Amino acid sequence: MSWPTPQDYNEAVQNPQSSFTDLELQKGRVELNGLGLPRPITGGFASVYKIQCGHRTWAARCFLSEVDGIKQRYQAISDHLRVVNLPQTVPFSYLENGIRVRGRNYPLVKMEWVQGESLVSFVEKSIRNPQSLITLARNWKKLVDSLRAANVAHGDLQHGNISILGNQLRLLDYDGMFVPSLAGKSSNEVGHRNYQLPSRTNRDFGPHIDNFSAWVIYVSLVALAAHPNFWLKHRGGDECLLFRKEDFENPRRSSILNDLGSSPNKEVRALVGRFVDLFKCPIKNVPFLDENLASDFENISVSPPKQQSPWWAGFTPDIATPPQRPAPKSIRKRPKSTNRPRRRPGSGKGPTSGPTGNTSTTVDNHGSVALGLFMLILVGAATLYFLHIRQEREAWRTSRERQDQRTAGQVGVAEESALARTDVSRESPGQGVVAGDEAVDERSLAEAKLKLEAEEAVLATNLGLRRPFGPGERGELGSIAVHWIPAGQFTMGSRPAELGRELDEAQHTVVLSRGLFLAETECTQSQWVAVMGSNPSTFKGLDQPVEQVNWREAVEYCRKLTSKQRLEGILPESWEWRLPTEAEWEYAARAGTTGARYGDLDSIGWYEGNSNQSTHLVKRRQPNTWGLYDIIGNVSEWCWDGYGYYPSSSVTDPKGQVSDPDPSRVNRGGSWLNDAMEMRSANRNRSDPDNRSSYLGFRPALSSK
Repeated sequence: MSWPTPQDYNEAVQNPQSSFTDLELQKGRVELNGLGLPRPITGGFASVYKIQCGHRTWAARCFLSEVDGIKQRYQAISDHLRVVNLPQTVPFSYLENGIRVRGRNYPLVKMEWVQGESLVSFVEKSIRNPQSLITLARNWKKLVDSLRAANVAHGDLQHGNISILGNQLRLLDYDGMFVPSLAGKSSNEVGHRNYQLPSRTNRDFGPHIDNFSAWVIYVSLVALAAHPNFWLKHRGGDECLLFRKEDFENPRRSSILNDLGSSPNKEVRALVGRFVDLFKCPIKNVPFLDENLASDFENISVSPPKQQSPWWAGFTPDIATPPQRPAPKSIRKRPKSTNRPRRRPGSGKGPTSGPTGNTSTTVDNHGSVALGLFMLILVGAATLYFLHIRQEREAWRTSRERQDQRTAGQVGVAEESALARTDVSRESPGQGVVAGDEAVDERSLAEAKLKLEAEEAVLATNLGLRRPFGPGERGELGSIAVHWIPAGQFTMGSRPAELGRELDEAQHTVVLSRGLFLAETECTQSQWVAVMGSNPSTFKGLDQPVEQVNWREAVEYCRKLTSKQRLEGILPESWEWRLPTEAEWEYAARAGTTGARYGDLDSIGWYEGNSNQSTHLVKRRQPNTWGLYDIIGNVSEWCWDGYGYYPSSSVTDPKGQVSDPDPSRVNRGGSWLNDAMEMRSANRNRSDPDNRSSYLGFRPALSSK
């Protein structure tokens, strides 16, 4: 049985009278977006539509794929929930032939639309009110207790399935719910990866499956109540509350667990210690939330929330307090003088006398030591800072001189590459290259230059271009059209007043010392299949962008494409396909512009307001000045970089950091799923390198090594 796509459902629900079999839904009005098209919430298993029927509002959940025994499962869940009457659940009806699409009937679930706030939104709003988070943790524990008493397990407790209205929590999405009559069956899903033990499989299905995710949410709320600044520091709200799958897999390398393990709050340390002990438990042995708690969370003291500050604010040196020596048993007293003015005790302006005698000499000595130590550290920090600034300026000046020379035709691309390698040897001695101009093997340099120039000439011929390449000049290599992105300098990030601006978009100068080719479009499904063999995309179409591709697979595609074209004899050895860096991507997307985007949004990209919840054929919107199509919208594009905050000074050829605790990779440009605020040249997104989604694709780059 072939199941409808989100676009198929969108077309069907525009005519409720003919598409729905339920009489009440037939008379309803489907919620629309700004273009008058249906506005669904689409996930991995279903598209959900909000339908207003008189004074009642319903959610129509339409399935995107077959679920084993879906009718029996939903009937069993409905019967049990009707008996136990849990206030945290929502009544629903399973309609076997609920919606008609393309002449065939498909099931849907009709559920009361839950008004409320998402868990992430509530936590983010309450992050400066720790007491509110403690109250939420208390209510969460009550909800979990209620589920346990009713012999119910939700199966996918996570931020996206929890709605909050006042002090009441409601659960959504019952696809993976366990009730007693389903005992012995397997689960339809294994839950959100950032809320489940990594060892969970579909065979794990019973009243115990919520235990670990209940702990994850509870500990997250308590930790944020005690340490509100961890929300920003550890990127809370990014497909999680506070913890991620990688924290459960490698707790010793987890930055958030290390921070919590060093908490000055003993209750937090004890709670997190017990939480970490669960990581090695078989799923059936994870205790219920009300067992083995370190202490009642109401006894946990909360620290005042810190004001959100730039990333570097947390990196301050620890200045040790000088040891306090005990006061001497006898202190030589000054001779009395009638001409010496008397000081008020405690004034800090001269010797003071008190019940224990004169102690100002000792206090002053300690103060002098502390002040001297502080000044020494301050001078050292200032010296390092100015050395860093000097180094950055030298790097920028060197890069700019080479760029000017290349423009004048004095230095070719090959020589520039050789000079760059020579600079590395100067800055990093001891790596097998002798430092200094005198040690450069001029013959080897000349041979390398000739080889690179010859290979670039071959590439230019294969592309159908003449050197030197002009900005945006178009060529074709095999089935892939590319445009030349010249070397240059630009301001990366967004202006403070730009609508939708985020904290991680600080403006700074970037110098790109080498040019590169960038694909004219996002990698299409036909281009992907020609190299990789299969098509993983949700929205099928050979000329639509490939999606459902994670970062590692995009890198592997570039590697295989490089090998393939070398074997075909059209790609020289010194050139390769790769993912662009984040700086290269933004520079190419801007193409000399400085605003939020290079044109009117509806004219240049597919986004939530015009996409009809689907990808579209490439090259159906206007390109930028350098000939790049869909650089804004359609699918979000993987970049090479790991995610990190921008530097405060100018940089040359930057590549974002990749740290073990946070392996997130950057993706740029926004997609069919994003709203207008996110469709900006400076907007940044990040995802786990193993993440696949129908909104994630990539655009390959071609450059010399």
